[in-house]
Amino acid sequence: MRPVPIKDFRVPTRRLAGMMWGEVNATYRCNRRGASYYSCSGHGGYMVDSRALTARERRKIDKYKLPLPLNLLVQHWPDGDKVVGVNANWFTCGRPRRYFWYFPNAWPVEWQELPVYVFEEDCDWAILEHLTDVCADGHINTTERQRKAAARQCFNRWAKPVEERQ
Repeated sequence: MRPVPIKDFRVPTRRLAGMMWGEVNATYRCNRRGASYYSCSGHGGYMVDSRALTARERRKIDKYKLPLPLNLLVQHWPDGDKVVGVNANWFTCGRPRRYFWYFPNAWPVEWQELPVYVFEEDCDWAILEHLTDVCADGHINTTERQRKAAARQCFNRWAKPVEERQ
């Protein structure tokens, strides 16, 4: 991995989806940068970089769904912090996946967590679509009104606050 300024780092959502759900068969763009919908051989759903959501949206979502940590290896270069590695163990179902590239003797490094939201296609998708305006383009042939009604219905039936599930 080549060093990337932390502000320019893009979460490898396609890779994470493949690690969680099997081979990616289709990718659907969303109406917000940092969010994507994937259909994979074993499952599918939304992958959302937490930076794509507002603080208010994250607070609402966190009541129902907590993000997974994508661990970034950040090196403190003289011209700013750069991501030089990623540890995606939380997305691998127990199969470790890490990749790094950095100058260990040049500047200090540290691990930082970047929260990534995963909304599976069964019911979790409704949490995202009901509590935000994020949606996938073209993956379902419905009007916006029909999609919002379906999200609200699924959310009301299946979404449970995190503290009730523990």
